Amino acid sequence: MSENALKRTSSYDKAHHVSLLSHKTIACLAGMGWIGKNDLLLTKDFGCALSILTDMPLPIEKTGQMHSQCGLCNKCKTICPTDSIHGVERKLGMPREDLLNVFQCEKCLKCMIMCPWTIQYALQL
Repeated sequence: MSENALKRTSSYDKAHHVSLLSHKTIACLAGMGWIGKNDLLLTKDFGCALSILTDMPLPIEKTGQMHSQCGLCNKCKTICPTDSIHGVERKLGMPREDLLNVFQCEKCLKCMIMCPWTIQYALQL
């Protein structure tokens, strides 16, 4: 489906696993976290272990996009059973395909569970 078709339908393109604007992108632009090497939203407080669903009004402020805090860590790449994760830190404007192969990913969530940021959160429970 072309980008123009996505704009018209505002839908998710199942064939290419893409939507026009993802919740992760919105959260990053709002300064809530960053996109990790596993292409998941991460925060310092919860790692990958969060979902954000709200109808709460949020203040519109220019907070600045948070840069990746993954550094040299490659636990998600190492644990991935399908070698879908490339181990590259995301930069602004970088295509998702540079981070991982979404068609190869089996969505086992091992990368989420073994992320040091997620483990740090889980140990506090």
